[in-house]
Amino acid sequence: MESIADVLITKGWHQGSIENPVTGAPCIMGAAEIAVCGEIMHSRYELQPTDLRYRQLRAATIALENAAGDPRLAYWNDLPERTFDEVLRVAKEADAALEGLS
Repeated sequence: MESIADVLITKGWHQGSIENPVTGAPCIMGAAEIAVCGEIMHSRYELQPTDLRYRQLRAATIALENAAGDPRLAYWNDLPERTFDEVLRVAKEADAALEGLS
């Protein structure tokens, strides 16, 4: 699994939707989906709870919410005052927490 932080560093970061339609830069949750699934899952219903990627994506979401200190990850990502440095710090913290689960 690629790290969430690496996805953000290579693809950039976006606010307002899961992915910038022009540049392909993801929001923080989109970066988690790319890290876990290799692509943005435009419908999480494509994954079944028995699928390993489903469980990994759920763990990544929880790790990001904990690192951000906010269970409303999309809202947190889209705040106008949010910076790339903050998003990257949260991604790195979540990546570290996920490593501990392996």
